[in-house]
Amino acid sequence: MAHRHASPFRGDLMAYLQQRRQQGRPIRLCLAGDLGRRIDGAWWPYSSALADELGGLVAALDDQLGKVVEVGLNWSPLNNPPSLNWRDWRTKPQHIITVGGRDGTANLLIVPSATNSALAGMVLRRAAGLAVQPRRG
Repeated sequence: MAHRHASPFRGDLMAYLQQRRQQGRPIRLCLAGDLGRRIDGAWWPYSSALADELGGLVAALDDQLGKVVEVGLNWSPLNNPPSLNWRDWRTKPQHIITVGGRDGTANLLIVPSATNSALAGMVLRRAAGLAVQPRRG
């Protein structure tokens, strides 16, 4: 395992994330029971302003991953995620957020906030390796 150096800004970042947490909104997250796959689950934020919800995601993952110490993204802030409502979404690079804790790491597919709820629910479950209920399609 590679040694990671603590960021001198980590405390400031965590304070920032705490302040931006959305109150009263559940985190829309589905996580596989066994981590370590290419995709371990999915997160469906309420808006495209991910920083507004990142604190809640980190808090939700603390129990599963241990204290979160690292967050990584596979895209530039200038790139919008591909819309899952369009037919060609599978040919576009998907946005993945990697959240690393002291006990584990999860690679989460970002489900774009504008995705319709039925499709988002199916994508959340499939990304975590869970079956989709037949009545859901």
